[in-house]
Amino acid sequence: MNCTLEIAVRTESGWHPLIGKVYANDKRGLRAHDATEGLWRAGFGRDAEASIPQPIAYLPSLRLLLQEKVEGLEAKEIFKYGDEPLRALAAERCARWLARFHSLNLPSDRVLRVEKILARCQRAHRRISGEDGRLAAKSERLYRELEAAALRVEAKPLRPGHGDFGFHNIYLAGRQTITFDWDLHDAADPARDVARFIVMLARLALHRLGSIRELDGAAEVFLAAYLSAGGARVTESLPFYEGELYLRGAESDLETRGRQWRQWTESMLDEGLRTLEHPVKREEAGDDV
Repeated sequence: MNCTLEIAVRTESGWHPLIGKVYANDKRGLRAHDATEGLWRAGFGRDAEASIPQPIAYLPSLRLLLQEKVEGLEAKEIFKYGDEPLRALAAERCARWLARFHSLNLPSDRVLRVEKILARCQRAHRRISGEDGRLAAKSERLYRELEAAALRVEAKPLRPGHGDFGFHNIYLAGRQTITFDWDLHDAADPARDVARFIVMLARLALHRLGSIRELDGAAEVFLAAYLSAGGARVTESLPFYEGELYLRGAESDLETRGRQWRQWTESMLDEGLRTLEHPVKREEAGDDV
């Protein structure tokens, strides 16, 4: 398990707040630092609209990653409490950041393949199938849909992946959009990052706003803005990645056993099935790579 802490460093110019993260796995910490250094060199610096916290150092002996502490409004707060125009603005800014990120050549030794995703889905399906027949039947149906959809996922050049791209890892500060937490950085189909943001909006709406449909407008703005900003062509494979995240979301709701866990688990399964069985036709405006 990793541990995150705030550190104050004193220099000749005064005190400077930093964020430190101690890693259980040295390789993961070094990978996160290398990714952020690459992004900083690629133009995601302090004055850029699409930005990250400045990487400071990685200390292998302590397994400690140091980076600049940034201030801003967490995007999650806007989606939870903002009105429709504010949510749309936040969604658009997050989408533009992601489109810019996906345009980079940022190598990673971690590669996410469809086979690995299906293995995760199989584990989630087996876990859910241990519950009552209703959830088990829907889980079985969703898993079979994912197996079929995986065969239709077009092989394409992999792009840099964040791995956990969502509103909880994004700050808005003035004109800047700042994304952090690079522990899961990899190379992947860009549709995975897009799907993760969309599914996380649905989960926030279900858990906090009373209806899984409450943030559909923000999700539509996000996808349209991503494509219009030159994002990768993702619409063909997007249902597969959304479906697998809904299945794993169902598993998470089942395991946490919150006050409405059964309703939430079933809603996740239903949404995954809807996404795969009745995919929405979306206009593709991204690049051809």
